[in-house]
Amino acid sequence: MKKDTCKCGRPRHLPRGKADCSSKCLECRLEAGRKWRAANKQKMAEYQRNYRVANLAKLQQDKAAWHQSNRDKAKARWEAIKADPEKYAAYKASSKASRERRRDKIRVAMAAKKYKISKERAAELYSSVSCAICNEPTKTICIDHCHKTGKVRGGLCTRCNVTLGYIEGSRHLIGAMLGWINRGGDEA
Repeated sequence: MKKDTCKCGRPRHLPRGKADCSSKCLECRLEAGRKWRAANKQKMAEYQRNYRVANLAKLQQDKAAWHQSNRDKAKARWEAIKADPEKYAAYKASSKASRERRRDKIRVAMAAKKYKISKERAAELYSSVSCAICNEPTKTICIDHCHKTGKVRGGLCTRCNVTLGYIEGSRHLIGAMLGWINRGGDEA
C-alpha cells in the first residue's frame, strides 16, 4: 500500500473512485505534465494535429454547439475585446497573420497542383526574395514555366515574368530587339 503523502509532503491526489492510483499530489502531477509537454513539444504538436484531422467533424460540431448554447457569453467576450484597444489590436494582428498563413498555404497548394510540382518545391519558389533573371529583390514572386512542356523554370518578379510572356512566343525577335536597343537614339 502506498503512503498518503507525496514526496513534497502534500497529500496524494486520489481521484474519486480510484484509490491508490497516484503517488503524487495534484500540484506535483500538474508540474510533471508541464515538464513532459515542454520536453516533448513536437510529439504534442503531432498528436494534436492527428487528433484534429481524425476528429474534425466532431470538433466543428462541438464548437458550433458551444456557440449556440453560449451566445451571450461569446457576444460578451467579443464586446470586451472591442472595448479594449490593446486587445482589439492584438486580435486584428492575430487575425491578419492567420489569414496570411492560410493564404500562403492555399497559394502553395494551388501552385503545386497547377504546375504538378511538390508543395515543398512550390513553397521554396514562393520563399525566394529575388528574381531569377534580374536578381532584383521582390515581394511578389511569379512561378515561371514553359507553356509547351509545363516544366517549371523558377521564380520571377512580375516585370520579368510579363516581359518573358510577351517575347517567349517570338524568340526570333529577341535579337532584333537587342540590336534596336544597342543602336542607340542618336540617329533619329
